[in-house]
Amino acid sequence: MPEETKPVMVLGAGAAGLTAALALARNRIPVVLVERESVLGGQAGRWACMATERCEKCSSCLVGDTKAAVLKEAGIRIVTRAALESASRKNGGLRVSIAPVEAAACNGGLPPESSEGEPLAKSVNLNVDALFVATGFEPFPARGKPMLRYGELGAVVTTVDLDAALREDRIGSLAGASDPKLRVAFLQCVGSRDREAGRDYCSQVCCKTSLRMAARLLHEKPEWEITVFYIDLQVMGKGFRSFQRSLEGRVRFVQGVPAEVLEAEGGQAALVFEDPVQGAVRTETFGLVVLAVGMLPGRDTADLAGRLGLPVQKGGFFRKAWGENDSRVYSFGACCAPTDIPGARREAMAAVGRYLAAGRSSRDER
Repeated sequence: MPEETKPVMVLGAGAAGLTAALALARNRIPVVLVERESVLGGQAGRWACMATERCEKCSSCLVGDTKAAVLKEAGIRIVTRAALESASRKNGGLRVSIAPVEAAACNGGLPPESSEGEPLAKSVNLNVDALFVATGFEPFPARGKPMLRYGELGAVVTTVDLDAALREDRIGSLAGASDPKLRVAFLQCVGSRDREAGRDYCSQVCCKTSLRMAARLLHEKPEWEITVFYIDLQVMGKGFRSFQRSLEGRVRFVQGVPAEVLEAEGGQAALVFEDPVQGAVRTETFGLVVLAVGMLPGRDTADLAGRLGLPVQKGGFFRKAWGENDSRVYSFGACCAPTDIPGARREAMAAVGRYLAAGRSSRDER
């Protein structure tokens, strides 16, 4: 295969990987898109639309639109249920090996016929011009905070659980949903901002996700009473501060996050917190407590770092790579640091831009 036609491998088909694959293909670069699950979209592809009577700019639709375009793009070969096994420099590019992943580790163990790509049956070796690493993140497992009683009290769920209920139109299945005046509490920074655990970072998306969810719940259940407990609200971004202000009066904001959830009468959850306004410790009961779980590095991050020689930074995420020193490896998106969908897409486009610019420079030198 002539050097100029060698494909680029994109590892991960979430918001960042899909964006990079499509941009490369539209620049006439052949792409091999490798995803360990049976379907494309990653974590962001599972997020529900948060629109009420208007678009709330959650960007989940962008992932679906990009995925649809990738599935139609002839220049992209999609390989599912596969993971990188090795990579080494060869002939000005990379020699990579990808191996099958057990079905149980992919997308809940869906059968091969459910795959949106070409399920890998055996290990394959490929020569590629570059490797784009966009392996994303994992949500913090809330059971890692036992004092919050997730998995013990039915009234305690995570933003991941609530998102699934919204996406599948089953709000009625939530604890206490039959109460026309259900009291709902969102607890921010679960798994993030935790120095003792080595996660002293902000996950960037939790505050915005919680506020959008609060607006969506109030749109469907206007009599519900919602309280957001926070350390500091991360509401920067175009138009989002005004969105947060639009919720004032409908959502109560309390600075300070309760460290423990207690069981109350009727299976409800009791929260003990210091009221910053009254300067007193209070206990309040809620029918539903939503834990805003943060981001962790993807399950393969440490292993991939060793295989690719990519440095890992604080928190266990990859350090961003732009193909420095002709390494031919680019890493970006949520595998490098917590980011939202627009941020992941911007980084993907920046990586593609760097790659294309490096290719033009090489041709100019020749």
